[in-house]
Amino acid sequence: MKVIGLTGGIGSGKTAASDAFHALGVNVIDTDLISHELTSKNGKAISLISSHFGSDYIDSEGKLDRKKMRELIFTNANAKLALEQIIHPLIEYEVAQQIQSSQGAYALVVVPLLFESQRYRSLVNYVIALDCSEEMQIERVMTRSQLSREAVKNIMQHQLSRSERNALANFILVNDGTKEALIEKVRLLHEQLLQLSE
Repeated sequence: MKVIGLTGGIGSGKTAASDAFHALGVNVIDTDLISHELTSKNGKAISLISSHFGSDYIDSEGKLDRKKMRELIFTNANAKLALEQIIHPLIEYEVAQQIQSSQGAYALVVVPLLFESQRYRSLVNYVIALDCSEEMQIERVMTRSQLSREAVKNIMQHQLSRSERNALANFILVNDGTKEALIEKVRLLHEQLLQLSE
């Protein structure tokens, strides 16, 4: 079975695209969702995070205090590395398990920083990059997350540029229009991927 990676900068529409693939019957494996499960109440990463960083970083509901952790890792490179060393092996294990149990011609693995991290490159046969203008990315994230323009730009600076990401991808999925237009583009790409997977 082929494994297709789906990546894209913040606000490029990864969720909308993966939802469209899922609607076509594709098994979608989302690393962000897995990360949220691992750091939610009774998640496999919680006790490891608590013993390394202290119980201050676990909220009253038993979940990772994301705001507090984000503030720490933005200013402390060692803390960021320590968190990654706890979380990433658990995510990779879960991704591998889900790929093994996948049905269908191919599985889609959504990895926001696929090219930046290199962790999943050996797992995937092809990569789709979602693309739209930087202004569109900024507008979408500001609307969705109530972040300031500066905050969004700061996140984008830690990601590959559009041109770098597109140059590394096998397929580019342009998401600069309506949701319906994206769904149609996904349908056409799905047909292509089915042929590649035969």
